[in-house]
Amino acid sequence: MLASLFHRRRPPRLPLHPTFPHATHDPAQADLALLARALQQLLAKWPPQVARRHFPAATKAHQAIRIQSCLPGAVRLPAYLLSDLCHEIAEHVDAPVRQAAVRCMRRTRPIA
Repeated sequence: MLASLFHRRRPPRLPLHPTFPHATHDPAQADLALLARALQQLLAKWPPQVARRHFPAATKAHQAIRIQSCLPGAVRLPAYLLSDLCHEIAEHVDAPVRQAAVRCMRRTRPIA
Protein backbone atom coordinates (compact mmCIF):
# COMPACT_ATOMS: atom_id res chain seq x y z
CA MET A 1 0.00 0.00 0.00
CA LEU A 2 2.79 2.40 0.88
CA ALA A 3 4.49 1.70 -2.42
CA SER A 4 1.34 2.66 -4.30
CA LEU A 5 1.38 6.10 -2.69
CA PHE A 6 4.78 6.87 -4.11
CA HIS A 7 4.30 5.15 -7.42
CA ARG A 8 4.51 7.66 -10.25
CA ARG A 9 1.97 7.51 -12.98
CA ARG A 10 3.52 7.02 -16.37
CA PRO A 11 2.42 9.31 -19.15
CA PRO A 12 0.22 7.57 -21.71
CA ARG A 13 2.14 5.86 -24.47
CA LEU A 14 1.63 7.26 -27.92
CA PRO A 15 0.67 4.83 -30.64
CA LEU A 16 3.53 3.99 -32.95
CA HIS A 17 1.18 3.91 -35.92
CA PRO A 18 -1.58 6.52 -35.59
CA THR A 19 -5.03 5.40 -36.62
CA PHE A 20 -7.43 7.54 -38.58
CA PRO A 21 -10.94 6.10 -38.27
CA HIS A 22 -12.41 8.62 -40.73
CA ALA A 23 -9.71 8.15 -43.39
CA THR A 24 -12.12 6.30 -45.67
CA HIS A 25 -14.63 9.17 -45.66
CA ASP A 26 -12.39 12.21 -45.39
CA PRO A 27 -9.68 12.78 -48.02
CA ALA A 28 -7.74 15.04 -45.63
CA GLN A 29 -7.55 12.26 -43.05
CA ALA A 30 -6.57 9.75 -45.74
CA ASP A 31 -3.71 12.02 -46.81
CA LEU A 32 -2.55 12.36 -43.20
CA ALA A 33 -2.73 8.60 -42.70
CA LEU A 34 -0.59 8.05 -45.80
CA LEU A 35 1.83 10.74 -44.67
CA ALA A 36 2.08 9.25 -41.16
CA ARG A 37 2.89 5.78 -42.51
CA ALA A 38 5.50 7.17 -44.89
CA LEU A 39 7.14 9.28 -42.18
CA GLN A 40 7.27 6.26 -39.86
CA GLN A 41 9.01 4.23 -42.57
CA LEU A 42 11.38 7.04 -43.48
CA LEU A 43 12.41 7.84 -39.90
CA ALA A 44 12.80 4.16 -39.01
CA LYS A 45 15.67 3.83 -41.48
CA TRP A 46 18.05 5.84 -39.27
CA PRO A 47 18.86 6.00 -35.57
CA PRO A 48 16.74 8.65 -33.77
CA GLN A 49 19.62 11.12 -33.39
CA VAL A 50 20.44 10.98 -37.09
CA ALA A 51 16.78 11.28 -38.08
CA ARG A 52 16.30 14.34 -35.85
CA ARG A 53 19.40 15.99 -37.32
CA HIS A 54 18.70 15.28 -40.99
CA PHE A 55 14.89 15.37 -40.95
CA PRO A 56 13.81 17.87 -38.28
CA ALA A 57 10.49 18.77 -39.94
CA ALA A 58 9.64 15.12 -40.60
CA THR A 59 10.41 14.27 -36.97
CA LYS A 60 8.25 17.14 -35.67
CA ALA A 61 5.40 16.35 -38.06
CA HIS A 62 5.40 12.66 -37.17
CA GLN A 63 5.41 13.45 -33.46
CA ALA A 64 2.57 15.97 -33.90
CA ILE A 65 0.51 13.46 -35.87
CA ARG A 66 1.07 10.80 -33.21
CA ILE A 67 0.04 13.15 -30.40
CA GLN A 68 -2.95 14.68 -32.16
CA SER A 69 -4.28 11.34 -33.38
CA CYS A 70 -4.89 10.41 -29.73
CA LEU A 71 -6.98 13.53 -29.18
CA PRO A 72 -10.53 14.14 -30.36
CA GLY A 73 -10.88 16.24 -33.47
CA ALA A 74 -8.95 16.53 -36.69
CA VAL A 75 -5.18 16.42 -36.91
CA ARG A 76 -3.82 19.81 -37.94
CA LEU A 77 -0.25 20.65 -38.85
CA PRO A 78 0.97 24.24 -39.33
CA ALA A 79 1.64 25.39 -42.89
CA TYR A 80 5.30 26.19 -42.21
CA LEU A 81 5.89 22.65 -40.93
CA LEU A 82 4.20 21.09 -43.95
CA SER A 83 6.21 23.32 -46.27
CA ASP A 84 9.48 22.29 -44.64
CA LEU A 85 8.31 18.68 -44.65
CA CYS A 86 7.59 18.74 -48.40
CA HIS A 87 11.13 19.92 -49.11
CA GLU A 88 12.76 17.44 -46.71
CA ILE A 89 11.04 14.30 -47.91
CA ALA A 90 10.80 15.11 -51.62
CA GLU A 91 13.66 12.88 -52.73
CA HIS A 92 13.12 10.16 -50.13
CA VAL A 93 9.47 9.16 -50.66
CA ASP A 94 7.39 8.11 -53.64
CA ALA A 95 5.07 10.32 -55.68
CA PRO A 96 1.74 9.57 -53.87
CA VAL A 97 3.29 10.58 -50.54
CA ARG A 98 4.69 13.79 -52.02
CA GLN A 99 1.31 14.60 -53.52
CA ALA A 100 -0.44 13.91 -50.18
CA ALA A 101 1.98 16.26 -48.41
CA VAL A 102 1.34 18.98 -50.99
CA ARG A 103 -2.43 18.53 -50.66
CA CYS A 104 -2.15 18.81 -46.86
CA MET A 105 -0.13 22.00 -47.26
CA ARG A 106 -2.62 23.48 -49.73
CA ARG A 107 -5.48 22.78 -47.32
CA THR A 108 -3.81 24.92 -44.67
CA ARG A 109 -3.00 27.80 -47.01
CA PRO A 110 -5.76 29.58 -48.86
CA ILE A 111 -4.71 30.07 -52.46
CA ALA A 112 -5.36 33.61 -53.62
